[in-house]
Amino acid sequence: MSISLDLLKLETDTKIFERGKEFYEENPSNQLSFQSNNLNLSITAEIKEYDCKVEYNLETGRLDIKKCTCVYFEKNNKICKHIISLALQINHKLKKTIKNIDMLDSYEKADEILNNIIELNSNTQSNEVDIEQAQSVSQITTTIKSLMEENPILNKLYIKGEISNLSPNRSGHIYFSIKDEYSLLNCVMFKTSVNNLTFKPQVGDKVILRGNITLYEPRGTYQLLVKEMKKEGQGDLFQQFLQLKNKLQIEGLFEPNNKKPIPKFPKSIAVITSPTGAVIQDIINTVKRRFPKITLSLFEVSVQGENAEKSIIKALKQADTYKTPFDTIIIARGGGSIEDLWCFNDENLAREIYNSKTPIISAIGHQTDFTICDFVADIRAETPTAAAELATPNLFDLKQELNNKKRIIIKSLEHNLENKQMRLINLETSIFSSLELNLKTKKLQLQNLKDKLKLLSINSTLKRGFSLTIDKNGKTIKNIDKLNKDEKIITLLESGKITSTINKISKKQ
Repeated sequence: MSISLDLLKLETDTKIFERGKEFYEENPSNQLSFQSNNLNLSITAEIKEYDCKVEYNLETGRLDIKKCTCVYFEKNNKICKHIISLALQINHKLKKTIKNIDMLDSYEKADEILNNIIELNSNTQSNEVDIEQAQSVSQITTTIKSLMEENPILNKLYIKGEISNLSPNRSGHIYFSIKDEYSLLNCVMFKTSVNNLTFKPQVGDKVILRGNITLYEPRGTYQLLVKEMKKEGQGDLFQQFLQLKNKLQIEGLFEPNNKKPIPKFPKSIAVITSPTGAVIQDIINTVKRRFPKITLSLFEVSVQGENAEKSIIKALKQADTYKTPFDTIIIARGGGSIEDLWCFNDENLAREIYNSKTPIISAIGHQTDFTICDFVADIRAETPTAAAELATPNLFDLKQELNNKKRIIIKSLEHNLENKQMRLINLETSIFSSLELNLKTKKLQLQNLKDKLKLLSINSTLKRGFSLTIDKNGKTIKNIDKLNKDEKIITLLESGKITSTINKISKKQ
C-alpha cells in the first residue's frame, strides 16, 4: 500500500523530482497536515504555506488530486517539488503504519486508517497531555453519534451507487458497501427491510438506497442503515423485463436446440440498426478488415423511442424475405439505460426473431446490457464489433489456415512420393534379383539337360562299350521282324564299323 513513484516520475522531469526528494529530506514531517475526508478511502495532505495539496486514494494507490499554486509550480509539468515531497511523506508514513490493509475487512480497514491518520498528525501535536480534560472513548463516540442522529441531512438520505463487498448474514441481515468512482460507504440492511426487496442484490448492481447514517459504537465507525433499496433506472421496467423473459423462456423461445447455426462463409449480411452513430461504422470497418468481399446491406431503423420496435420488426421481415436471401442478419445498437434499450424488450419483436428463417446475431448495448432480443436470437454478441466478428471469417486467418493445410498436403505428397519411389526401387531390385535367380536356375537346368543329352548320345553309348546296328539306309534296327536273309547290316563301334550279311534270323523264344 504505497504511492507509485514511477508514475510520478513520468509526470515531471528528473530535476523537479530530485528537488522534491531534497525538500522531503529537509522537511520530513513538521510542515505537513494530514486529514481524512473518508475513513475508508483517502488521505489528504497539504503544505499550507505553499498552498500545495494532494489526495491519496487507498484503493488505487494513486494521487487523485494534485493541487499546486506555489511559486515553484511549472505549468508544463503540472506538479511541483512539494507534491513530490508529500508523496514521499505519505509513503513513509503508510509503510510504517498500514500493513496488509487489503486483507482487512471494511471495519478493520476503517480502524486502521483512523489510527494511521492519528499517527500521521502526531508530529504536529503537543506532547503535553491535560488529564483532567481527557474523555473516554465511549464519551467521544456517543457525542459523535448524537451529532449524526441530530443532523436532518443524515437522517433521510437517498444515495445511489454500486454495490460492493456484499456479505449476507445467517440472521437475514445483509452487510455491504456502496461506492462510486471516488468514495465508499459501509451499509447494513436488516432482515425486515431485506424481506421487502423485489430482487436479490448482487455485487456490481447499481442501486438507489434510502436510509440514515448511524454510528456503530463498538467500533466507532459510521454506516448507512438502509431502509429501502431499488435498482437504479429500472424499477417497474425491470420487473416487466423479468416477467416477459420468464414467459418466453417457459414457451421455449430461448432453447439452445432451436438456435440456428451462423454460416461460416457468408456472401451477404443484413444489418438492422440506425444509419447514424458509431455502431454501423464499427460493423463496416470490422467486416472490411476481416473479409472485404462480403456484401453488407443496411436496413435503417429507429433504435430508441416511440414505435422503434415496429420499425425494427418491419426491417426484420424485409431482410428475412429479401429477394436474394441473406446469410446472416445482425441487429445492433449502442449502449444505454434500460429505457433507451426498451424497444428491444418487445414481445412481438422477440417472436419475429424466433420465427426468422435467417440466422440472427443480437448486439444490443454494452457487455453488461441484456435484452429479450439477446436471449431469443441465435447468438448474442457483447458489442457490435463482436457481432461483425462472429458473422464473418477472418481472411488473414483463412489464408494462414490454407497455407498450413497446403504445407501439410505438400509434405504428405512428398512423403507419399518418397514411399512410392522407395517401393519402386525395392520392387525393381526384387524383380532383377528374381530374374537373375531364374536365369541361373534355367542355366543350371539347361546344363543338366545338356549333360543328360550328352550321356544319351551315340558316341557316349559307344564309348561305354555298346554298339549300334543300322540298315543300309542308316536307320537303327530295333526289331528283327523287318530284316531279311542275305540283307546287309552295319554295326557301329567306338573304334569303327563292321558290315555284315545276314545268314540266319532267330527270334527270341
